[in-house]
Amino acid sequence: MLQSGSFPVEKLRGQPLDMHQFTRVFGMTRVPGDGVDTLQQPAHASNHVAVLRRGAIFQLHPYAADGQPHDLPTLQSLVATIIAMADDNLFEKADEPPISVLTSMDRDRWHEERVKMMQDPTNAASL
Repeated sequence: MLQSGSFPVEKLRGQPLDMHQFTRVFGMTRVPGDGVDTLQQPAHASNHVAVLRRGAIFQLHPYAADGQPHDLPTLQSLVATIIAMADDNLFEKADEPPISVLTSMDRDRWHEERVKMMQDPTNAASL
C-alpha cells in the first residue's frame, strides 16, 4: 500500500491530513553534518528494516523474494535469529567497537568520524 500510494488517507477531526509525510517515514537516512544534519532518501526503494540490539545493527527483510510480506511466524523467526546473534557476545568477538556507538556522540564529532570512515571504500558502501 505504501509503495503503490494507496495508503488510506488519515483524518483528524474529519479533515484529511497531508499524506506526503509517509514518503519520508521509511527509507530516510539522517546524515550527520558539520553543524547541521541532512536527510537523504535514496532513489531506490528501501526493502529492509534496521534492527538495533545491544549496540549491533541488523538488517531484517520483511518481504520474501517474490515481494510478498513474510507471515508472522517467519518474521518472529527472523527477529529471534537477530536476538540470538546479538546476545551471543557479538562485540567481544569484534576488533572494533560497533558503529552504533557513533550515534551517542556529539553530532559534530560523529560527523568528523563519519568523514574519516567514508575514506574507506567498504565503509563508504556500507554507510
